[in-house]
Amino acid sequence: GLERSALLFDHSMAERVIRNTVERKVIRNLLSSERGMIVMADGSLKHPLGSSASDFSWKTSPETCLVGFSKSSSLIFSESATRAVSKAETPAYYVLDDGPVKTVLAKFSPDGLVFRLDLAQSSEPVKTVLGRILGNDAFSAGYPESLKVAHHLSVFTRAEIEAVKAWVTRRFRLRGLPTFDLRRIALGAFNGVS
Repeated sequence: GLERSALLFDHSMAERVIRNTVERKVIRNLLSSERGMIVMADGSLKHPLGSSASDFSWKTSPETCLVGFSKSSSLIFSESATRAVSKAETPAYYVLDDGPVKTVLAKFSPDGLVFRLDLAQSSEPVKTVLGRILGNDAFSAGYPESLKVAHHLSVFTRAEIEAVKAWVTRRFRLRGLPTFDLRRIALGAFNGVS
């Protein structure tokens, strides 16, 4: 009811729901493989409103691990740990939470940034998982190139957005209504700049 209505009127929310649904299905398929692998995802696995590591609790291989990379986080509790990892001249990590979903601060390159990682479904030690990531990816500013490429390949182009809108309109026999930039109308422009 209300959730569907919100999706029809909020394009960015609809895009996020589509992106998260597709991402969850891809991750689920990867984790169900019998081959051991590290599955890297963009974002926290401990997000209070989004998916959590428990959403991906099935797997068949003990060498399989799900790792969520957070570019920004309000869930980092130790400023001194962040500082220590940041100042390290080599790849470094610090375990913040050793629970079922391990939370780690990690830096993968000497000049790289520090990222918060959530590791789920891992039967291997944190050091082994991070070593496998470090040995199998390239890092730009400390962020894995494979995740950067995946991000760029998953962003909706303007043409794709219009195609999905047209398909939804046809499929559900909807009628497009003209939209107005309510933000601009309500707030107006400041010195000709909005």
